[in-house]
Amino acid sequence: MDQNNYNYTQQNEPGNYNMVPVDQQDPVTFSQWMLTLFFMLIPIVNFVMLIVWITSDETQPSKKNWAKAQLIWMIVSMIIGFTFSFFIRTAILGFLGGLF
Repeated sequence: MDQNNYNYTQQNEPGNYNMVPVDQQDPVTFSQWMLTLFFMLIPIVNFVMLIVWITSDETQPSKKNWAKAQLIWMIVSMIIGFTFSFFIRTAILGFLGGLF
């Protein structure tokens, strides 16, 4: 039998005896999310803050996981953007080179 150090509670539905772990951390508050999303609007600060939240031991696990996912999507988007802009630039320069 798997023995974890989790506290469990029953879901509120009658007859449902599935046990779900009780969150050990306080949830991220509305004001914390507002500040987080504000930081994500500022270029370069957003990248730095994601690294800070990922590496900090004081960051709540849900926010840390969100920061990891956000950083991965940011890197993927940058790679796609650079690749797309390279091909568009090459196509435009090839078209313009054929005109002269």
